[in-house]
Amino acid sequence: MVSIVLAVILALGAPLSHGTPNRVAATDAPRVYRTYIQGRYESFGYAGTLKLTFSNGYVNGTYVPDTGGIAPESISGGYNGAKVWIDFRSYNRLHIEGTIGSNGDIKGYGAPLQGANPKQYIFTGKLQHTPA
Repeated sequence: MVSIVLAVILALGAPLSHGTPNRVAATDAPRVYRTYIQGRYESFGYAGTLKLTFSNGYVNGTYVPDTGGIAPESISGGYNGAKVWIDFRSYNRLHIEGTIGSNGDIKGYGAPLQGANPKQYIFTGKLQHTPA
C-alpha cells in the first residue's frame, strides 16, 4: 500500500519534503525578482521589482512598480515546498498563487481579494539574484 501511495505522489509531481522552495533556501536575505503582472484578457501589464524573504514557511517583502510614484508596497504570504502565495496589501489586495521553478522563477495566477473586479491576472517573477 505504501508503494502505491509513493507512486501516486511521484506521478503527480508532489514534493516529498516540506521546507524551502526549489533551489531557494530559507534565509533572512531577500531574493530580487523582476515581475510582470498582466490581466488575462489584456494586452498590457505592470512591471516592477519584488524583493522577497523566505523564512520558516513565511514570505515577506516589498514591491516597487516601474512606474514609480509610490512608496514600496508591503508584501506578505507563505510557502510550502515549491508552492508560494503572496498578497499585495494595496492594489485591491491582489492575491497571487504560484510555483517556484527549478531556476528560482515564480509563475502563477492571481485575483483581487476584495472589490468587484473578478479579473484574473498572470504573474511572472524572474529571479535576478539570490543572497550569497
